[in-house]
Amino acid sequence: MFRSRSTAGLRNWFEPRRGSKTSQQCEVFILKYPFTMYHVYVLFSTKSNIFYVGQTSDLDERIIQHNETAIDNFTSKHRPWVI
Repeated sequence: MFRSRSTAGLRNWFEPRRGSKTSQQCEVFILKYPFTMYHVYVLFSTKSNIFYVGQTSDLDERIIQHNETAIDNFTSKHRPWVI
């Protein structure tokens, strides 16, 4: 079913209206269809002069992981990374 993209239209998905969905049904809908924003990012290694492309839902935390995590992986070998 198509719903308006306006703010009022989005409220219809999450808030019960009289005679329609109960609040319990709306909570199930929210859990079933979470709206998570993902970011595509490009990092540049100043040490190796290469680019790295990744995607994440938490950009700040992911940049920290690339630059500080102790795991021996591809990005750890080319630190520091800048966005």
